[in-house]
Amino acid sequence: MQISKNTLLSIDNSDIKNGILKLPKKVKIISDKVIFNNKEIIKVIGLGVTTIGNDNFIYCNAMTSIELPLVTTIGNY
Repeated sequence: MQISKNTLLSIDNSDIKNGILKLPKKVKIISDKVIFNNKEIIKVIGLGVTTIGNDNFIYCNAMTSIELPLVTTIGNY
């Protein structure tokens, strides 16, 4: 997982545990196309995330749940 200035820049499959991607609370922004075309993720938990960039969650066909309670801005699909 690559994070810079509270922004999630990238993930890899080693960041996913039992299908769950749990982001550190310091992550406020998910950058564009970070969570994209990932077949492993079932659930995303990001309790500090307020902004989701463009083109996230596309082709994440196994995903059934997202827990991002503070999100106020979502990019385009």
